[in-house]
Amino acid sequence: MLCDESGRLGPLSYKVPPGLSLRLGDAVRVPFGRSERYGMVVAPGDGSKATREVIECFGPRTGETELALAAALAEEHFVPFTTIAPRLAPRTRRGNPPLSLPSPSLRPGPSAADLLLPEHATENRRILALSPGVDPVRVAALEALRLSALGQVLVLCPTKKAVAAVLSEFMSGAARMDEVPAPNEPSPWRGFLDGTLQIAVSTRVSALWPAADLAGIVVLDESHPGHLEAAQPHTNARDVAIRRTAATGAALVLLSSVPSLHALASRSKLFQVGSPESWPAVLFASRRDLEPKDRMSPPVALAAVSSARRSRHPAFVLAPQDKTSYRCRSCKLLHTTAAPACSRCNGSVQPSGFGPDRVATLFTKATPLTFSELIAHSPRPGSTVVIFDADFHDASADLSPSWTIASVLYAAARLAGPSGTVVVCSESNPPVTALDLLSRKDQRRHARRVWAEARAASLPPFCKQVSCRFKRQTAPRTENLPGRVLGPRRLADGEWELNILLPVEDLPRLKPYLDAARRRGKVRITVS
Repeated sequence: MLCDESGRLGPLSYKVPPGLSLRLGDAVRVPFGRSERYGMVVAPGDGSKATREVIECFGPRTGETELALAAALAEEHFVPFTTIAPRLAPRTRRGNPPLSLPSPSLRPGPSAADLLLPEHATENRRILALSPGVDPVRVAALEALRLSALGQVLVLCPTKKAVAAVLSEFMSGAARMDEVPAPNEPSPWRGFLDGTLQIAVSTRVSALWPAADLAGIVVLDESHPGHLEAAQPHTNARDVAIRRTAATGAALVLLSSVPSLHALASRSKLFQVGSPESWPAVLFASRRDLEPKDRMSPPVALAAVSSARRSRHPAFVLAPQDKTSYRCRSCKLLHTTAAPACSRCNGSVQPSGFGPDRVATLFTKATPLTFSELIAHSPRPGSTVVIFDADFHDASADLSPSWTIASVLYAAARLAGPSGTVVVCSESNPPVTALDLLSRKDQRRHARRVWAEARAASLPPFCKQVSCRFKRQTAPRTENLPGRVLGPRRLADGEWELNILLPVEDLPRLKPYLDAARRRGKVRITVS
């Protein structure tokens, strides 16, 4: 038995009294020192160590498949099983009665045919790459309703706001599972476990919670960072869903604007959803072909911004956030931050480089945006979006730069809408990803390119990536580490990052190094 709140003590062996039948995953009450504890059955016990009997059994808390998956995840992430076991069920209110709801039904809105969703007659695992005009929340609700005809469905969302949005699409049959019910209030978790709740909507907290008859898992915005656990082990709800459905045979639906490599590695078929007409017009501006005086503000981009303002539509310009500098107009001294006057000659200081402040002086009629602001911005149909430096994003330090620039382009297309315009400025020819997404409107072609690049460079999913963030003043040692070692790289004062790429079979060789790193100080380990 693994007792609740027992720290790193690990499983303890107990005798099963006559007349009591126990199964893996059952919730129990057992003697624990001079008191009693609740816990669950995790494995056959050791009869030579069992001296006390189980007091009471309450029935299932989790299932064998979920137990096995949790054990595999703990081993893969270099943590003891006791660290991940609490994620198999909610921490409180497990004794509440089950929530029971009528059959699921959706509120009036676009149908699957309206959104051009494929019928999926034979595909059990699929990725839906959504065009900018397609509402991902409505698609998640439609997919959950379709799968509910086969059994129970779990919808995993990256944020609590997304959970509320998905639930608002249902008139009945669905409930959120990521909030703690009041005492004696019907519990969605218990309803999902007992089979009286058909559709459960939750954040990543419920990725391992069991169901009586799981028919499928729908993951909304599968590449969103909100699916990554903040506490160790840093599992990703998308990856847990991929492995869980593979183990149980349940259906898997991954919704994404730009499918991640992890999604593409899930052995799922990719469908492009939505009409090509939902994409905006696209213009390209190559600085290499321009006169020097026009390279900082290409005439094509300026004309597009002016045209948008004349038609009373907003205009935006995206600039790299970390490429801002400031230069004295007199002595040309560079400053890293804005200053009222030059520290050397007291002359006036003006923005330089490609940062937002500099771009604001070049495109006075457009609103400057950072990448995070672009993603969070609500769509403004008919607007113009200028991507000032596409080369910066296409040469990102991320392991998959083509995926990074595609995310930028998609966010710009979503903001502009089908009646808007996206202008891509580049030092050379337009990035091939831009051609696929904006000119050809082909998300499938882009996915094939990202997959081929990862395979050629032996990047995940063709290997395992172990990311380590250290809290220490000096760089971590990397001698005799297996695999390809990237770094260490200083992130901030007292913080370092180290990435290790290696085959799956070499993962155990890292354990002594990571155990020693934990003993020496604080370290965050993420395995993907």
